[in-house]
Amino acid sequence: MLGNESEIVRCHYAGKTSSTQYNAVLIIPIIQNNVNISGISNIFEGGVVKKAYFKSSMNPDVNMGCLGSEDVSSDYGPITDIKYANMEFWKNNDYDFFGNISRDTAYNNEHFNQWTMDYKLGIPIHGKNIFATLDFKGAGKVTIDSTKLISTQSSTDNPYEFAMQGINSDETTVNVYASENQGYKFDGWYKISNVSTNKIDENYDYFLKIYNENEKISNEKEINNMQIKNNDLLIAYYKTLVIFHDINGNIID
Repeated sequence: MLGNESEIVRCHYAGKTSSTQYNAVLIIPIIQNNVNISGISNIFEGGVVKKAYFKSSMNPDVNMGCLGSEDVSSDYGPITDIKYANMEFWKNNDYDFFGNISRDTAYNNEHFNQWTMDYKLGIPIHGKNIFATLDFKGAGKVTIDSTKLISTQSSTDNPYEFAMQGINSDETTVNVYASENQGYKFDGWYKISNVSTNKIDENYDYFLKIYNENEKISNEKEINNMQIKNNDLLIAYYKTLVIFHDINGNIID
Protein backbone atom coordinates (compact mmCIF):
# COMPACT_ATOMS: atom_id res chain seq x y z
CA MET A 1 0.00 0.00 0.00
CA LEU A 2 1.21 3.47 -0.86
CA GLY A 3 0.44 6.53 1.20
CA ASN A 4 -0.11 10.18 0.38
CA GLU A 5 2.87 12.00 -1.18
CA SER A 6 4.86 8.77 -1.36
CA GLU A 7 6.51 7.43 -4.50
CA ILE A 8 7.71 4.06 -5.78
CA VAL A 9 9.81 4.69 -8.87
CA ARG A 10 12.06 2.41 -10.96
CA CYS A 11 12.00 -0.72 -8.84
CA HIS A 12 11.15 -4.35 -9.52
CA TYR A 13 10.60 -7.61 -7.67
CA ALA A 14 11.68 -10.93 -9.14
CA GLY A 15 11.59 -13.13 -6.05
CA LYS A 16 9.22 -15.57 -4.43
CA THR A 17 6.44 -14.63 -2.08
CA SER A 18 3.95 -16.55 0.08
CA SER A 19 1.59 -16.12 2.99
CA THR A 20 0.06 -18.24 5.73
CA GLN A 21 -2.90 -17.03 7.74
CA TYR A 22 -5.28 -18.46 10.35
CA ASN A 23 -8.88 -17.84 9.32
CA ALA A 24 -11.03 -17.95 12.47
CA VAL A 25 -14.10 -16.43 10.82
CA LEU A 26 -15.12 -19.71 9.21
CA ILE A 27 -17.29 -22.24 11.08
CA ILE A 28 -14.26 -24.52 11.17
CA PRO A 29 -11.13 -22.35 11.45
CA ILE A 30 -8.46 -23.26 8.89
CA ILE A 31 -4.99 -22.33 7.84
CA GLN A 32 -4.98 -20.57 4.43
CA ASN A 33 -1.89 -20.32 2.25
CA ASN A 34 -1.01 -17.76 -0.41
CA VAL A 35 -4.03 -15.50 -0.05
CA ASN A 36 -4.30 -11.73 0.19
CA ILE A 37 -1.07 -11.23 -1.71
CA SER A 38 -0.77 -8.43 -4.21
CA GLY A 39 2.10 -6.81 -6.07
CA ILE A 40 0.47 -3.45 -5.39
CA SER A 41 -2.55 -3.64 -3.10
CA ASN A 42 -3.64 -0.01 -2.97
CA ILE A 43 -2.56 3.48 -3.96
CA PHE A 44 -4.01 6.31 -1.91
CA GLU A 45 -4.69 9.70 -3.44
CA GLY A 46 -1.41 11.52 -3.90
CA GLY A 47 0.69 8.34 -4.04
CA VAL A 48 2.70 7.66 -7.19
CA VAL A 49 3.86 4.35 -8.67
CA LYS A 50 6.01 4.57 -11.82
CA LYS A 51 8.17 2.03 -13.70
CA ALA A 52 7.60 -0.60 -11.00
CA TYR A 53 7.18 -4.21 -12.16
CA PHE A 54 7.32 -7.74 -10.85
CA LYS A 55 7.98 -11.19 -12.29
CA SER A 56 4.76 -13.09 -11.79
CA SER A 57 6.23 -16.38 -13.09
CA MET A 58 8.24 -16.66 -9.87
CA ASN A 59 4.97 -17.28 -8.03
CA PRO A 60 2.75 -19.43 -10.29
CA ASP A 61 0.46 -20.44 -7.42
CA VAL A 62 -0.09 -16.89 -6.19
CA ASN A 63 -2.56 -14.39 -7.63
CA MET A 64 -0.06 -11.56 -7.45
CA GLY A 65 -1.92 -8.80 -9.22
CA CYS A 66 -2.31 -5.06 -8.87
CA LEU A 67 -5.16 -3.25 -7.15
CA GLY A 68 -7.25 -6.40 -7.25
CA SER A 69 -6.56 -7.08 -10.93
CA GLU A 70 -4.03 -9.09 -12.92
CA ASP A 71 -3.87 -6.35 -15.53
CA VAL A 72 -0.71 -4.31 -15.96
CA SER A 73 -0.67 -0.58 -16.60
CA SER A 74 2.00 1.16 -18.62
CA ASP A 75 3.67 2.15 -15.36
CA TYR A 76 3.46 -0.89 -13.07
CA GLY A 77 2.40 -4.49 -12.67
CA PRO A 78 3.37 -8.04 -13.68
CA ILE A 79 5.32 -8.59 -16.89
CA THR A 80 6.41 -11.67 -18.83
CA ASP A 81 9.78 -13.36 -18.49
CA ILE A 82 10.64 -12.38 -22.08
CA LYS A 83 10.04 -8.72 -21.36
CA TYR A 84 11.86 -9.02 -18.03
CA ALA A 85 15.01 -10.24 -19.79
CA ASN A 86 14.87 -7.52 -22.46
CA MET A 87 17.28 -4.71 -21.66
CA GLU A 88 15.53 -2.40 -24.13
CA PHE A 89 12.30 -2.65 -22.13
CA TRP A 90 14.06 -1.36 -19.01
CA LYS A 91 15.96 1.33 -20.94
CA ASN A 92 12.66 2.57 -22.36
CA ASN A 93 11.34 2.77 -18.80
CA ASP A 94 14.13 5.08 -17.62
CA TYR A 95 16.38 2.45 -16.01
CA ASP A 96 19.88 3.91 -16.39
CA PHE A 97 22.47 1.43 -17.71
CA PHE A 98 25.25 4.02 -18.03
CA GLY A 99 25.11 5.81 -14.67
CA ASN A 100 24.84 9.27 -16.16
CA ILE A 101 21.32 10.30 -15.11
CA SER A 102 21.22 12.32 -11.91
CA ARG A 103 18.40 11.44 -9.50
CA ASP A 104 17.28 13.28 -6.39
CA THR A 105 15.00 12.50 -3.45
CA ALA A 106 13.95 14.18 -0.24
CA TYR A 107 16.87 12.43 1.46
CA ASN A 108 19.53 12.79 -1.21
CA ASN A 109 19.88 15.77 -3.51
CA GLU A 110 21.90 13.90 -6.15
CA HIS A 111 22.73 10.26 -6.76
CA PHE A 112 23.20 7.87 -9.68
CA ASN A 113 21.58 4.42 -9.91
CA GLN A 114 23.26 2.32 -12.59
CA TRP A 115 21.80 -0.99 -13.76
CA THR A 116 23.12 -4.01 -15.61
CA MET A 117 21.55 -7.30 -16.75
CA ASP A 118 21.92 -10.67 -15.05
CA TYR A 119 21.54 -12.92 -18.10
CA LYS A 120 21.21 -16.13 -16.10
CA LEU A 121 18.32 -14.82 -14.01
CA GLY A 122 16.95 -12.67 -16.81
CA ILE A 123 16.56 -9.58 -14.62
CA PRO A 124 18.10 -6.12 -14.21
CA ILE A 125 20.33 -5.61 -11.17
CA HIS A 126 22.47 -2.77 -9.87
CA GLY A 127 26.04 -2.75 -11.19
CA LYS A 128 28.58 -1.11 -13.48
CA ASN A 129 29.02 -2.07 -17.15
CA ILE A 130 31.61 -2.59 -19.83
CA PHE A 131 30.96 -3.20 -23.51
CA ALA A 132 32.62 -4.97 -26.44
CA THR A 133 32.09 -5.18 -30.17
CA LEU A 134 33.86 -5.80 -33.47
CA ASP A 135 34.23 -3.49 -36.44
CA PHE A 136 32.95 -5.64 -39.30
CA LYS A 137 29.80 -7.75 -39.63
CA GLY A 138 30.55 -11.39 -40.42
CA ALA A 139 34.20 -11.15 -39.37
CA GLY A 140 33.87 -13.07 -36.10
CA LYS A 141 32.60 -12.73 -32.57
CA VAL A 142 33.72 -11.00 -29.38
CA THR A 143 33.08 -12.31 -25.88
CA ILE A 144 33.41 -10.81 -22.41
CA ASP A 145 34.00 -13.50 -19.80
CA SER A 146 32.03 -13.88 -16.59
CA THR A 147 32.84 -11.42 -13.80
CA LYS A 148 32.51 -11.18 -10.04
CA LEU A 149 28.98 -9.86 -10.55
CA ILE A 150 27.70 -11.86 -13.54
CA SER A 151 28.20 -15.63 -13.82
CA THR A 152 27.68 -15.93 -17.59
CA GLN A 153 29.57 -14.64 -20.62
CA SER A 154 28.29 -11.91 -22.93
CA SER A 155 28.96 -12.03 -26.69
CA THR A 156 28.09 -10.31 -29.95
CA ASP A 157 28.76 -10.87 -33.64
CA ASN A 158 26.88 -7.70 -34.62
CA PRO A 159 29.15 -4.62 -34.67
CA TYR A 160 26.22 -2.30 -34.13
CA GLU A 161 24.81 -4.03 -31.03
CA PHE A 162 27.46 -4.17 -28.31
CA ALA A 163 27.93 -7.00 -25.84
CA MET A 164 27.35 -5.67 -22.32
CA GLN A 165 28.74 -7.23 -19.15
CA GLY A 166 28.09 -6.20 -15.57
CA ILE A 167 30.95 -5.66 -13.15
CA ASN A 168 31.26 -4.79 -9.46
CA SER A 169 32.32 -1.27 -8.56
CA ASP A 170 35.71 -2.61 -7.39
CA GLU A 171 36.44 -4.70 -10.52
CA THR A 172 39.25 -3.35 -12.70
CA THR A 173 40.00 -6.28 -15.05
CA VAL A 174 38.09 -8.67 -17.31
CA ASN A 175 38.91 -11.45 -19.76
CA VAL A 176 37.96 -10.82 -23.40
CA TYR A 177 38.12 -13.05 -26.47
CA ALA A 178 37.86 -12.49 -30.22
CA SER A 179 37.25 -15.25 -32.76
CA GLU A 180 37.72 -15.13 -36.54
CA ASN A 181 35.48 -16.33 -39.33
CA GLN A 182 36.95 -17.69 -42.56
CA GLY A 183 38.18 -14.91 -44.79
CA TYR A 184 39.00 -12.52 -41.94
CA LYS A 185 42.00 -11.93 -39.69
CA PHE A 186 41.89 -10.37 -36.23
CA ASP A 187 43.97 -7.15 -36.20
CA GLY A 188 43.97 -5.97 -32.58
CA TRP A 189 41.97 -4.46 -29.74
CA TYR A 190 41.12 -0.81 -29.30
CA LYS A 191 39.38 0.86 -26.37
CA ILE A 192 37.38 4.03 -25.80
CA SER A 193 35.97 5.38 -22.56
CA ASN A 194 32.62 6.64 -21.33
CA VAL A 195 30.28 5.26 -23.95
CA SER A 196 26.62 6.12 -23.39
CA THR A 197 24.91 3.64 -25.71
CA ASN A 198 24.91 -0.06 -26.46
CA LYS A 199 23.66 0.38 -30.04
CA ILE A 200 24.81 2.53 -32.96
CA ASP A 201 23.65 3.19 -36.50
CA GLU A 202 25.08 0.93 -39.20
CA ASN A 203 27.83 3.28 -40.29
CA TYR A 204 31.50 2.21 -40.44
CA ASP A 205 32.65 5.80 -39.86
CA TYR A 206 32.14 5.20 -36.11
CA PHE A 207 34.88 2.55 -36.12
CA LEU A 208 37.10 4.38 -38.60
CA LYS A 209 37.26 7.37 -36.27
CA ILE A 210 38.23 5.19 -33.31
CA TYR A 211 40.90 3.47 -35.40
CA ASN A 212 42.39 6.80 -36.50
CA GLU A 213 42.29 8.55 -33.12
CA ASN A 214 43.32 5.82 -30.66
CA GLU A 215 46.30 3.56 -30.07
CA LYS A 216 45.97 -0.20 -30.36
CA ILE A 217 46.09 -1.77 -26.89
CA SER A 218 46.81 -5.39 -27.83
CA ASN A 219 47.34 -7.78 -30.74
CA GLU A 220 46.26 -10.84 -28.75
CA LYS A 221 42.88 -12.37 -29.58
CA GLU A 222 42.47 -13.63 -26.02
CA ILE A 223 43.38 -11.33 -23.16
CA ASN A 224 43.20 -12.22 -19.48
CA ASN A 225 42.93 -9.40 -16.96
CA MET A 226 42.47 -6.55 -19.41
CA GLN A 227 42.36 -3.25 -17.52
CA ILE A 228 38.89 -1.67 -17.67
CA LYS A 229 36.66 0.85 -15.97
CA ASN A 230 32.97 1.59 -16.01
CA ASN A 231 31.48 2.24 -19.50
CA ASP A 232 34.61 1.25 -21.42
CA LEU A 233 34.03 -0.09 -24.94
CA LEU A 234 36.47 -2.69 -26.30
CA ILE A 235 36.60 -3.02 -30.09
CA ALA A 236 38.14 -5.91 -32.02
CA TYR A 237 39.37 -4.85 -35.46
CA TYR A 238 39.60 -7.23 -38.41
CA LYS A 239 41.21 -7.37 -41.84
CA THR A 240 39.68 -9.04 -44.86
CA LEU A 241 41.87 -11.79 -46.30
CA VAL A 242 42.37 -12.01 -50.06
CA ILE A 243 42.45 -15.70 -50.98
CA PHE A 244 43.96 -16.90 -54.26
CA HIS A 245 42.95 -20.20 -55.87
CA ASP A 246 44.67 -22.28 -58.52
CA ILE A 247 42.82 -23.51 -61.62
CA ASN A 248 41.61 -26.53 -59.63
CA GLY A 249 40.06 -24.39 -56.93
CA ASN A 250 42.72 -25.12 -54.32
CA ILE A 251 43.84 -22.30 -52.03
CA ILE A 252 47.33 -21.03 -52.83
CA ASP A 253 49.30 -20.44 -49.65
